[in-house]
Amino acid sequence: MATLVSALLCCASVVLLQLVAMAGVSSGAALSPVQSTVTASPSSAEPSSTSAAESPRNGSNDEERQHDWDKMLNMFFDLVTNSSSAASRHHFAELKKQLSDLSAGLHQDSQLSAHSSEALGRLLVGFEGLQQQIQELQTAQSGVQSEMDELRSGVAQIRDVVTQMMPLLVSVHRQVLLSCPDNWSRHGASCFLAPAQSVTWHDANRTCVQKDRRAQLASIHEDNADFIRQLLRETQGSNFWIGLRRSSEDPGWAWTDGSPLDHTAWRAGEPNNVEGEENCVHVNKRSHGLQDWNDIKCSRQMKYLCQITTRQHKTP
Repeated sequence: MATLVSALLCCASVVLLQLVAMAGVSSGAALSPVQSTVTASPSSAEPSSTSAAESPRNGSNDEERQHDWDKMLNMFFDLVTNSSSAASRHHFAELKKQLSDLSAGLHQDSQLSAHSSEALGRLLVGFEGLQQQIQELQTAQSGVQSEMDELRSGVAQIRDVVTQMMPLLVSVHRQVLLSCPDNWSRHGASCFLAPAQSVTWHDANRTCVQKDRRAQLASIHEDNADFIRQLLRETQGSNFWIGLRRSSEDPGWAWTDGSPLDHTAWRAGEPNNVEGEENCVHVNKRSHGLQDWNDIKCSRQMKYLCQITTRQHKTP
């Protein structure tokens, strides 16, 4: 019976020693109670000596500690199997199994702890990388904000300059709109040009627009009739297209610029619309200096008179 008690004390000492080793407790603090117990039981001297020799190896790896642990259990089981009591041997066999399961659990926990530490390390590295990316984004955002501020400042300066120059721009624009191109003759608010080539009525109107986007075939009114008569007298040619054309609306004729038909100079017996195809009007210069209007087919070719109106025509 004394041997059995001694063996139990030895077993408890070994278990305590292994638990302390597995938990990473300092070996010096755990050896003291184990050594005193081993001294009290001469029959357990060999296992105690083995435990005392193995305990300073807390810094070894898990596989070495597992090997030492299994070695201690086997030594203890061999001691128990020499007992004469079958019940004691069965009891200690069960105890060995539980201790083996405990050892395996501790070893597994140690492995899980190692895996957890590795995962935590990777997580920390990822977190540090994320922090660096956030700092880079903040730096980039700061740069973009600085550029936006510079752009806003530049836009504000341009707005100020445009505001200051606006009166001058308006004045220049008005002068351009009111000015006559080179080689055009001014009269009042209009400019006139009689090109040299002969074309159809439709081509004449298109050519006027090509020469200046403001231009079209001329319209003759009371306030410019004398000027146009003198201009054509000084221009070579005897027939000139003007901007008058047959219309379905009253009075049956309309100027291309939309101005009112407030002046006419029809030749006697005109317009007569021969064969129902004379839809365009031209000015005819006679040898004795007279100028009158005649309706004629739009497909005929002759010279033409272009006009730029720099402001809307007003009726007298």
